[in-house]
Amino acid sequence: MIDFSLSDEQKMLKDWAHEFAENEIRPVAAEYDEEEEMPWPVLEKAHEVGLTTYGIPEEYGGGGIMNAVSHALIAEELFWGCAGIATAVEASELAAMPILLMGNDEQKAQWLPRLAEPGDVKLGAFAVTEPEAGTDVSAITTRAERDGDEYVINGQKRFISNGGIADLYIVFATTDPDAGNEALSAFIISGETPG
Repeated sequence: MIDFSLSDEQKMLKDWAHEFAENEIRPVAAEYDEEEEMPWPVLEKAHEVGLTTYGIPEEYGGGGIMNAVSHALIAEELFWGCAGIATAVEASELAAMPILLMGNDEQKAQWLPRLAEPGDVKLGAFAVTEPEAGTDVSAITTRAERDGDEYVINGQKRFISNGGIADLYIVFATTDPDAGNEALSAFIISGETPG
């Protein structure tokens, strides 16, 4: 028999996210939806209490909550508050994931603390979706070509949560269109980068 009961910590995390959604998201969700504006005050409050960085390890300034079930419980409660606002909050966690899973120590030390910096909400964006590829990574046409010590990336992404306003982008591109997924790479790009 498998026990699907939540631990005391998971119950606490669920309550924490629910309380935030009930008190900070739901009361203003319709207003931000109607105005079609980014809910910066809500994002600032979410960042202040750790909801934008809970999945970043403590050594990089995050909450260190690395359990997938706990992540799902937190996300579920935030989305109960408002799917649009929750997407803006959760997108930074999605952008941090490739760095956590595949980044080297230098990349983790350089980028993750930026997202977790106290008092300064920073947004991340995970840029994979394309007009002709959707989320089918095997059909990505965005191209990355080496130019000296750097890469020049050309292509088009769409439906990128926090796109256009993020401080950190994870952009998926191919370095060899004929090699399919074999040449797919994830690039860490500062939101201050031209283009």
